[in-house]
Amino acid sequence: MPLSWRGRYFSSRNMAMGVANMLTTFLAGQLITLVGGTNGYQLAMGLAFAVGMASTYSFARLNEPLASAPSEVKDRDSRLSLLQHLRAHPDFLFFCATAAIWNLSINIAGPFFNPYLVESLRASASVVGALSVMATLAALPGQRLFGSLVDRWGTRRVQLITGLLIPLLPWGWALTRSPWHVVPVNLAGGFLWAGYELANFNFLLILTPEDRRPRYSAVYQIVVTTSLAGGAALGGIVAQRWGYTPVFILSGIGRLCAALLFARFVHQPAP
Repeated sequence: MPLSWRGRYFSSRNMAMGVANMLTTFLAGQLITLVGGTNGYQLAMGLAFAVGMASTYSFARLNEPLASAPSEVKDRDSRLSLLQHLRAHPDFLFFCATAAIWNLSINIAGPFFNPYLVESLRASASVVGALSVMATLAALPGQRLFGSLVDRWGTRRVQLITGLLIPLLPWGWALTRSPWHVVPVNLAGGFLWAGYELANFNFLLILTPEDRRPRYSAVYQIVVTTSLAGGAALGGIVAQRWGYTPVFILSGIGRLCAALLFARFVHQPAP
C-alpha cells in the first residue's frame, strides 16, 4: 500500500470498526439495564464470547499471502542480535521510550473511569454505555478528518498535536460532578483519540525497517503492554489511598510529559 494512502485507508477501516463498536456498546448497556443484576452482565459476557468465537472462526479462514524467500544478505543480517540492530535506529528507541511513559500514564486512569462513573457519579449501566457511544460518534468524523491530515501534514505532526491535547481529558474528568458532565469530555476524547491512534500506527510503520517489521512491532507491543500493566498497578494504589481525582490529575501530568518528550526526541526519518 502506498504510504501516502495509509492514513485514508486506516481511517476508513477504523470508521467501520467504530460504527460496530458504537452499536454493540449501546445495545449491551441497554441489555444489562433491562435484565438487571448479575444476570445482565453474565448474559452480555456470554454473547460477547459467542460473537468473539464467530470472529475467530472468520479470521481463521483468511488466506495469508506467502512470504518471499529471504535473501542471502537478509539471512546474514538476521544473525546480528536484535539489540545491535536496534542501536542503529535511535528514533525507534526514543519512540518506544515515550510510548512507555505515555501508556503507563494512560492506564493510571484508564481502568477507573467507569468505576468512577458508577461509584461516585451514580451512573447506571445504560448511561455508561450511552457515554461510550458518544465517544465513538465523535471518533467517526475524527477518523475522516485526521486520515486526510496524516496524508497532508505527516504522522508526526498529527500525533504531536493530538498528544498535547489528550492530557486535558483526565483533568476534565476530575471536574465532573454528574454523569452528563462527562459528555463534552468523551466527545473531545473520541475525536482526539481517533487522530492519535491513526497517526501512532502509521508512525510505527514508518520507523520500523520493512524486512524486520514483525520483530520491531513485537518489541513495541512488549513495551506498551508492560507499561499498561504498570500504569494500572500504580493507578490502583493511588486510587485506593487518595481517591479517583488524584488518579486523573497524575494521568494528565504523565501524558503531557510523554508528549513533550516525543516532541523533543522523536523525529520522522526523511523519505
